[in-house]
Amino acid sequence: MNVFTKIPRILLLIVVISKSNDLYAQSSFDKVIVGHRIYQVINNRYTNSVKMIVEHKDGKYWVYTSWGLFLYSERTDDWKNFGGVIEMTGIRAGKSHDGKLWYAPYIYPPGLLVSCDEKRCETPDGKIKELNLIPSTLKNSNNYIGAIFPSNHGKLWVGVGNKLTIYDSQKWHIIFSVSDSQTSTSLIRAGLQDKNRKIWLSVDTRILELNENTLEYKAVELPKSFSYMDMVYEDWEGKIWFTNTRGEVYVRDRNGDWTSYILTKNLFNNSKDQKSDNPIFDAQFSGIKSIYKDRHKQVMFATWNGLVIFDESQNRWKILNHQNSVLPDNYINSITEDSEGKIWIGTGKGIVVLAP
Repeated sequence: MNVFTKIPRILLLIVVISKSNDLYAQSSFDKVIVGHRIYQVINNRYTNSVKMIVEHKDGKYWVYTSWGLFLYSERTDDWKNFGGVIEMTGIRAGKSHDGKLWYAPYIYPPGLLVSCDEKRCETPDGKIKELNLIPSTLKNSNNYIGAIFPSNHGKLWVGVGNKLTIYDSQKWHIIFSVSDSQTSTSLIRAGLQDKNRKIWLSVDTRILELNENTLEYKAVELPKSFSYMDMVYEDWEGKIWFTNTRGEVYVRDRNGDWTSYILTKNLFNNSKDQKSDNPIFDAQFSGIKSIYKDRHKQVMFATWNGLVIFDESQNRWKILNHQNSVLPDNYINSITEDSEGKIWIGTGKGIVVLAP
């Protein structure tokens, strides 16, 4: 049984797939994003408001949209509907080593944690009685799920309230609880385990570094202007990127040195024409939804004002949107790279796929 009621399959499905051709010869993507080309644009009834794209296997991808969760096969162009009735402003997702997808809404509604394989979706204990279900071992924590990320040894880390837990495909284990002498409402907002097996947690306005073997953690020394962060990302050079909904970006290199950016300021200071071209960007900036860095040191930020491109090697900023590129919408919610090196960009009105 699916965790949600399925959408009737009688709905008409119209798929428009455009392969790279002369239509995109003058696209801004080819000029702004070096080393990539438009591979396809997927625009159908079910790709409205794409919030999450996670590669599954064998050319299949988990896609969460305003219609719910789908398993999309690129090879057969089939969209398997797993249903969904929750409108999520944000989503946390990760894969465990058994191939299951795990996802949860970020912050609200609290306590909704779902796992999916190719046959069905369910809550961890297998009981589908209510939406506000989390494993019984975590009931003594507040239910906000702020982080879901894979471990380096095939397990799955999940931040629930102020507790970091791990799932080994059979049982849940509470690793530790974040304590704060000044407040009892500490919340794990984001996390990852880097290539060196260090665990990074964003907890309120602090960044904690956790040793997996000893389970000891320490607060990382932060820049004075540092505020809460709700996303953390490791690039291929080993730099750790922290971002938040205000467009603030803090980057920590392997030596522990920090670099900071504010997207609105850096973007407009870089080009005199940018602000006039995008008058709503500064006034109505809605934050960073996803981040990705390619091998050309181009950092892509998904925002609801377009796709912001930062050329790290030249310190240059650009923005692509529906007005100046092939992007079908200015609302960009997700960016992910698959195992073949293709970049999947989820927008409010479809998916754009870039090929190397």
